[in-house]
Amino acid sequence: MYHSSWEAALARCRTESEKSDHERALKVKSANDFREALRQLRIEHTDENAKQIILLLFPALPRYEVFAESFISLMAHSVDISMMWGLLFLVVKVTAQISRGRHRLMI
Repeated sequence: MYHSSWEAALARCRTESEKSDHERALKVKSANDFREALRQLRIEHTDENAKQIILLLFPALPRYEVFAESFISLMAHSVDISMMWGLLFLVVKVTAQISRGRHRLMI
């Protein structure tokens, strides 16, 4: 089930997002990769609101790591934990883009 969900998310990413987003999501396979991706997103965004949203995620990462490991250990079948980090990266990237878009609308 999770494998097919990951495949569906990747298929949608391929068709609806920029090619670079898809490629970046596939490279985010661990908590450390995710941290680095967040740092890179903060550099890329000029909007302060988006930067603040991203900054607020750093303190929660250890809890998310524990959740991910616990969740995977409860699965009946072995699942690659890297899919969770890649999906989370896409969620953050889209959220930051939405925040930037809303800010532009308010100006």
